[in-house]
Amino acid sequence: MKKILQLLVLAMLASMCNAQTTAGVTAGDTWLQQANYGGGNRSYAVSFVINNRAYVGTGIDAFGSVRDFWEYDPAANTWTRKADFGGAARDAASAFAVNGKGYICMGKSGEYPFTYYKDLWEYDPAADTWTKKADFPGIDRAYGTAFSIGNKGYFACGYRYDYGPYSDVWEYDPSADKWTRKADYGGGPTSNPYGLSIGNKGYMGVGWNGGWKRDFYEYDPSADKWTRKADYGGAAREYVTGFSVDGKGYIGVGYAGTVYKDVWEYNPATNTWARTADFSGGIRSGSVGFAINNKGYIGTGNLGSTLYADVWQYVSSSVICNAPAALKVTGIADTAAVLKWSSGGGDVAGYKIRYRAAGTNTVVKRTVKGSVNHLPICGLQPGTTYEWDMRSNCSTDTSAWVCGPRFTTTSGSVAGISIMPNPTNGLFTVHLLAGNTYEPTIMRLYNNTGRLVWQMNAGILPGNVNRVVTLPSTILPGIYSFTVERKNVVYKHQLIINR
Repeated sequence: MKKILQLLVLAMLASMCNAQTTAGVTAGDTWLQQANYGGGNRSYAVSFVINNRAYVGTGIDAFGSVRDFWEYDPAANTWTRKADFGGAARDAASAFAVNGKGYICMGKSGEYPFTYYKDLWEYDPAADTWTKKADFPGIDRAYGTAFSIGNKGYFACGYRYDYGPYSDVWEYDPSADKWTRKADYGGGPTSNPYGLSIGNKGYMGVGWNGGWKRDFYEYDPSADKWTRKADYGGAAREYVTGFSVDGKGYIGVGYAGTVYKDVWEYNPATNTWARTADFSGGIRSGSVGFAINNKGYIGTGNLGSTLYADVWQYVSSSVICNAPAALKVTGIADTAAVLKWSSGGGDVAGYKIRYRAAGTNTVVKRTVKGSVNHLPICGLQPGTTYEWDMRSNCSTDTSAWVCGPRFTTTSGSVAGISIMPNPTNGLFTVHLLAGNTYEPTIMRLYNNTGRLVWQMNAGILPGNVNRVVTLPSTILPGIYSFTVERKNVVYKHQLIINR
């Protein structure tokens, strides 16, 4: 068990910089790539959100239907495996969350004519356990949709290959563990519709019934009534996904003979659709979507037989907390380097930086003020490759994590000298490795424009010696070139001053 936990920790840490993310949001809507789904390539999975964590599981991988289940922490951008789904392995199921519990129902598995399901399972994230609840009263099926409004869950429509599609809608009350049939879906029998909730209303549309659909309806649970709204803004299709954030719904990707990547925003206040940034993961269908902290996510899915594990976060142009941009590394020495970036703009109070030696599980975390655009780091291992990422911390939000370029420290002594510590506050030791001869020795310091700013006649020194150097306080922080001159040989080393 201990070994399994260690492997899971390594897997989570491996996601720190497993994909380069878009650095900064300056104009327009965009997508930022996040850590890949922990369960690997997957399609027709389900998702729900509880306490600012997303839960994704079931679906189909390269070998068939599965039942593994994973938790996503957006703050750490990591996936953690949880208890496997309590029912049989399946795909094309439906899910919703109510009162801090998650629910998965319906679905199918196997080969044609398939095994269909009508069981309902409740997930308790606090206990990491599954409990079987009352079976769905309707016909077992797959390819339906589910959403929640208040303290009730709703399941609608669906399909079986031997019969369907269906138009029935059912309400589930967790407190009574009871299903109640409600008014049939206004769009009639539909396979693969997509449903979501905005405020105290449900919204549902698109799908298939002998042809692809783009009709869209609003459900009022207090009146048990469906009202037709403006048709979906994109082309008719099925196998879409989406999420709702900030009082608006987002629906996109999908399939209708053609595979799509466009995403459309629905505004219930004006009953209008507007096209947003295309999904950056490319064309696909059978994906999952969810929203956490007013940010939307789309991930996994398929393009024919190709399955995907990538997950992307949607960022609206109205988002204030922009990610840092132009990440780079300078001043790379044997035990030190300087991480640099520029602000993405907006109300950035500070930055959080993480770095580690590639392939290890020891992560160093640092924070700096929002006015700072660089961070000298020391205590690194010579000849070692490091990876790092960072994010902006704003007054009310955080940006996505952005990966910086990998860098490799130098292999100890450089051209006959080494300096410790480096970076330095101006007091350091120079270790000279230049043989056993005694020769006149001069030490010089040049700034980044090549101008000499300090020198010292160290006298006649042996080739192997340690010499303590104290620079005057007038030498400002920065990156310098430190030289040791002996006869016709000049040894150079980069020196970082960080007072």
